[in-house]
Amino acid sequence: MSLKDLNEKRGVLVAQAREALDAIKKNTDEARAAELDARHDTIMADFDKIEATIAREERVAAAEARINAAADEERKNKRPISGDATAGGEGEGDVLAYRSVFHKFIARGGDPSELTGEERAVLRAGIAPKDAEKRIQTAGTTTAGGYTVPVELANVIIETMKAWGPMYDDDICTVMTTASGNQINLPTVDDTAVPAVKHTEGTALTDDGGSDAVFGQKRLDAYMYDTEFVKFSYELAQDSIFNMENLLGGLLGKRLGRIANNELTVGDGAGDPNGIVTASSLGKTAAAVAAVTYDEIIDLVHSVDPAYRQSPKVRFMFNDLTLGALRKLKDG
Repeated sequence: MSLKDLNEKRGVLVAQAREALDAIKKNTDEARAAELDARHDTIMADFDKIEATIAREERVAAAEARINAAADEERKNKRPISGDATAGGEGEGDVLAYRSVFHKFIARGGDPSELTGEERAVLRAGIAPKDAEKRIQTAGTTTAGGYTVPVELANVIIETMKAWGPMYDDDICTVMTTASGNQINLPTVDDTAVPAVKHTEGTALTDDGGSDAVFGQKRLDAYMYDTEFVKFSYELAQDSIFNMENLLGGLLGKRLGRIANNELTVGDGAGDPNGIVTASSLGKTAAAVAAVTYDEIIDLVHSVDPAYRQSPKVRFMFNDLTLGALRKLKDG
């Protein structure tokens, strides 16, 4: 189904969901109301699936567009990289050559003897150092880490992580990419409870230290996760029309996206990231566990300091069942 068809279906589902809700009146009998309620939930469940599919399709389409553009450029640059090029094929003119050789290496079962001398030289230029980040299937050489994967595969992994784990979405979180896994110490300050005071002309200021800014420090640690092995057949690797980068990038990105989203949400901070659920303070408690009122939602929103609430990145996170309950709230 094309993106156009998916968007059209999404619009139809929204209209049907609204129709089901509007059909529930104050004088509607319980059986009919329950039937309409169930119909609404079913429609919105389909809507959520369509939404997720559209998001994934758009991200994959963007990744494919970049890969296709690179493939067009590859036809203009068939020469392998020189020996002094950047390792891993990350230079401007060497990415495509390294990528094509890496594909051939995988399709030949990881046997360097199947490559020409020039191709082996290109591949050797991408041997990962011992302390480098590793995103490989297996270590194909005795050098720790084996050959680095092409940068396009790494890009697909990152894009998929964003689609499956909103904690990697730049529109929601601040994502900092570093060259190593060293801890980062960030300075902090909370001056929200200190106002300015009225001053009488000609009088001296009192310096008692009571209004000094108090600085602190927040430490961001590094955590390591692996995706386990992703197996694909030798026959599939030899298929010239098979897009290995999209397959591997999608699988690895989904795995990393799932664990990152979970850890950054409910991690307890003891050997794990300090998740937002663990780190946040209580804002508003609903009177009933299974029934949230509109007034309670307003109270929750305004329990957040306006300084944070006005940020363009402010978001509220909750279970999908909660989203279904909120959608069914009615006026009156």
